[in-house]
Amino acid sequence: MSRRTTGFTALVSLLAVGGFVPLLLTGATAAPACPAWTDGKGDSAATLSTQGLGDFAGVPDPRDPSKLTGDPDVDVVSATLSSTATVLTAVVKVDKLGATPPQGLADEHDIYFDLAGKRINAYTIRDTTPAGNSTVLTDSNGGTNRAEYPFGVKYDVATSSVIMTIKTSDVEKVTGKPVAGLPITNLEADTYNPETFSNYDEAPAPKALSYEYGASCASDGGTPTPTGSPTPSPTPSPTPTGGGSAPTGYPKSGCFDVTDPTGDATFAEGGQGPSDPDLDVTGLALQTTGEAVKVFLKINKLGAPAATAPGDGHAFYVGFTSNAKAVVAYGGSPGTATTTYRSAAGSKTSAVTIAGTTNPAVKLDVKQDPTNSTVVFTIDRPTLETALGKPVTEGDLTAVFGSGRTYVPTGTIVYDTMTGTTPVPATRNQCFGPPPAMLSLASRTTSQYGDPAAVVAKLTDQTGAALSGKRVTIGLLGKTVVTTTDAAGVAKATIPLTAPAGAGTLTLAFAGDTAAGKASLAAPYTVTAEKTRVILVVTKTGASRSVTALLADDDNHPVVGQRLTVAVNGKTVATLVTNAQGRVSYAKAKAGQTVKVTFAAVAGKYLGSTGQLKV
Repeated sequence: MSRRTTGFTALVSLLAVGGFVPLLLTGATAAPACPAWTDGKGDSAATLSTQGLGDFAGVPDPRDPSKLTGDPDVDVVSATLSSTATVLTAVVKVDKLGATPPQGLADEHDIYFDLAGKRINAYTIRDTTPAGNSTVLTDSNGGTNRAEYPFGVKYDVATSSVIMTIKTSDVEKVTGKPVAGLPITNLEADTYNPETFSNYDEAPAPKALSYEYGASCASDGGTPTPTGSPTPSPTPSPTPTGGGSAPTGYPKSGCFDVTDPTGDATFAEGGQGPSDPDLDVTGLALQTTGEAVKVFLKINKLGAPAATAPGDGHAFYVGFTSNAKAVVAYGGSPGTATTTYRSAAGSKTSAVTIAGTTNPAVKLDVKQDPTNSTVVFTIDRPTLETALGKPVTEGDLTAVFGSGRTYVPTGTIVYDTMTGTTPVPATRNQCFGPPPAMLSLASRTTSQYGDPAAVVAKLTDQTGAALSGKRVTIGLLGKTVVTTTDAAGVAKATIPLTAPAGAGTLTLAFAGDTAAGKASLAAPYTVTAEKTRVILVVTKTGASRSVTALLADDDNHPVVGQRLTVAVNGKTVATLVTNAQGRVSYAKAKAGQTVKVTFAAVAGKYLGSTGQLKV
C-alpha cells in the first residue's frame, strides 16, 4: 500500500488554514498542560488527494462517492501530545471510533509536527483485516528513500481514541540528533483513506501552540479539555488598588473567616514588651478554587522584619484540619542571625506539613504583600488532596488558625495566634465572589466574504459542568450578538459579515452572576475572499447560439452586480454585469465558436473564475 507523496504532504500544510482554535480562558495545574487542541465535530468529508488528481485542488472523489461520505470514525475532535525521555505519546480522539473501519475501507490517523528541522509524521493504518494494519514514523519531507519505523498503537473504542506510543530513540533516528528539550511546533492531526487517496479531516493546532520534548505536563489520558478545552487556574496574582477597596482576587474588604484583636503580638504571647505590628495577625480568609486552597492572612502592618533578639526575621503560619489530618503551611523571611530555617537560596523558606510531617509533594506558593499588609498562601489542591487521601470539599475545615512568629536558631517563637472557634465549610468562600466561569470556542475561526459566521461557544463552571440559561455576548468585526446558553451550556450565533477579507478578533464574554464569575475569551478571526465559479448554458436557434453565464459562489448563491468579460474565439466581444440572479446573456455566438466567460478577482471580496465551451 503506497504512502502519500511529498507533494501531498505539502498540500496538507497549505490546506491547514482556518482551522480550529481551541482557546482556553483560565488554566493552570501543578504541571503545565500538555499541548492539546480541538476540531469541530461532523466536518469529516472525503476529498481526493493530490496523488489522485495530480494538482493541488481537493475535490469530491468521483470514483466511488457511496463510500466517501462523512465518517465519524475519521472525524477528528481533539488531539494531544506528551513525552518523556523514552516515549512520545500522541492521542487522536475521533467522534465515534468503531471496532473496525465502518465504510469497508482502511482508515488512517496521523499526527504531524516540526522537530529538529524535520516535519515528523506518525501514522497508523487500520485495515479491514489485521494483516493490512501498519504503523509508520517518518520524516514526511524525506522523499521516497526516507526511513520508516514502526510503533505501538491502541484503538480505544470506549474513549474513541487512537493512542500512538513511539520510542524516543526512533524519533531521534528520524531527526538525526537528540531531541530532549527541543521545541515541537506546527502540530496537526489528520485522517485519510489510503485505499482511495482521500482526505477526511484536517485538524491543525493553533500556530502558537508548542511543547518542549520531554517536558513534564498534565494530561487526562488523551482527552483534552475543550477550548479551549480549558483547565481552571489559580486566582491571578493580586494587584493592589487604592481607595480602600480590596485588590483583585482578594477577599472583600473587612471580610474574614477568623479575626483577632490588634496590638497583641508580643514575645511568646506573654504580654511582655511592645507589640510587633509586623507579626500582629488580625484576620484570615479561606478560599477554595478548582486548583487551590488559598489562605489570606491579614497583618496589622506587614513590613521589614522588626523582631529583635533572641529572634529575628518573620515567619507566618496558617493551618486547618481536614480528613482528621492537620495541615500546616508556613513561609517567611529569616533574618541575618538565624540559619536553621533558611532555604538553599539563603533568603526564604516555605513548606507544607501533613500530620506533623513535611510533605514536599504538596506544592505551596507564599507571597508577602506589604502594600496590602497581607500574606497569601496558595496550596495546590490536587497534590494536597492526594496527601490527605480525600477531596477537601468533603466535610468542613476545622481548627483553622494563623500566626505570626520570629525565627530563632532552633525554630520559631510565636508572637500572635488566632484560632477559629467553628468549622469553616471548604465551599463557603463567603469573602469571595463565585469562581470564574470558563468559555471555550467550538467553531471555526474563518469564513469567506459575504458568508455569515457560525459561532459556537460553551460556558462551564470550573468543574466543567454546563452553565445553562446564561447570556453570552459575541462580538466579531463590528457586529455584536447576545445569545443564551442551552441546557448543555452551548451558545450559538450566526453573525452576518460584510467586512472585506482580512484579519479580526472574535470575542466572547459572560458578565458573571451569583452562580459563576465573569469570563471572557478572544480569538483571531480571518475572512477570506469568496470562491466563485462560472457556469455556461447554451440555447440553440438554427445557426445562432445564445450563451447564458451564471456567476455563483461555492455555496451556489448568485453573485450580483459583477462584471463578466465575454470572448469569442479568443477575442473579447462584450463586458456584461450580472443581474439579480447572477446571470448575463450573450446572444451573438454562432455554431462552432468557442465562448469564454471570465470573472476577474475583486480584491478583498471574490476570487476569479472562468467558464468556457464550444457552442
